[in-house]
Amino acid sequence: MLTIFTIVLNGEPFISKKLEAYQKLKIPWQWRIVEGVSSPRNCTRWCREVPSKWHNNFISIDGTHEYLEGINHPNVSVYFQNKPFDGKIEMVNKALEGIEDGVVMEQDADEFGLPNRWKRFMAFSKTRWRERLPSSIAITS
Repeated sequence: MLTIFTIVLNGEPFISKKLEAYQKLKIPWQWRIVEGVSSPRNCTRWCREVPSKWHNNFISIDGTHEYLEGINHPNVSVYFQNKPFDGKIEMVNKALEGIEDGVVMEQDADEFGLPNRWKRFMAFSKTRWRERLPSSIAITS
């Protein structure tokens, strides 16, 4: 299983184009999206607070939230909350909840990968890395 996760705030016009690409995958996949504002804590403590003009009650204001609420696909999970996350690490941990095996890939809202490359990577991981790596690895695109 390929698990792709995205943490996002105001991801339009890009985020609404991603599902179309994922649906072309010929391998088992899931897309987990965590939307919202993260506080400048933990690994992002060096960041500034996100100004209120960039969110409404800690969710996107550019149409991202409405798009995500409208997704009705069995391979897509969306999570948001009406309070800031305790740093981006909390957002990532929320996206990773319950994943037990497979390949996990983080992809920003404005990044696009090629489905044929993901398929080749999955095949490679099954044949070459099975003996050398744990059942779950994390990569970033």
